[in-house]
Amino acid sequence: LDNDDLRRGQPTLHRRFDEATAILAGDALLTLGLTVLAEHPEALAGELRAGAVALVGRAIGTGGMIGGQAEDLAAESGWPAGPGAAAAALDRIHRGKTGALLTASLRLGGVYAAVSPAEDLILRDLGGTVGLLFQIRDDILDVEGSASALGKTPGKDAAASKLTYPALHGLDRSRERLKELGQEAMDRIADLPRERESWEQLIAFLDHRGY
Repeated sequence: LDNDDLRRGQPTLHRRFDEATAILAGDALLTLGLTVLAEHPEALAGELRAGAVALVGRAIGTGGMIGGQAEDLAAESGWPAGPGAAAAALDRIHRGKTGALLTASLRLGGVYAAVSPAEDLILRDLGGTVGLLFQIRDDILDVEGSASALGKTPGKDAAASKLTYPALHGLDRSRERLKELGQEAMDRIADLPRERESWEQLIAFLDHRGY
């Protein structure tokens, strides 16, 4: 979508082959993922598997990842005008194209573990926070990271006039926001009944990745 030559340090599919192959591969992987959720684990009740498919389907659809990505691409042609409009759009983009999918990943584990509604709410909140943490760090790395650390070409956001946290708020405020989000995530982890150490390690990794 951003026409980059690299992803995860490897040539992107549309560069290695062609755009048609890349689009078809994306379609195939997306539907394969939903098929796996519908069929596995076989021991899980059918209604729970259906719930898992619906959960991920909403996260990747127009109200989540695809919608956020569409608004992200639209902003390349001009940021929304008006007081606070760009900031609101940036929040929707990050919560859509990144946060929604990460939130679904966290809540999916809760579905399989049969967590309580209160625990599901913690996972929902934590997913939104982690999504913002991940994406703002990604925005910062695009400004000051390397291709080896990113696995993709740095500087692409500025070249495409993308609406990003550093572009809108500056690097200093972006770093401040990272610290705030890291603390928010730790506060939510403290409410979880188990596996807190693993969560703390994940947050630390996301907060410092690329350095």
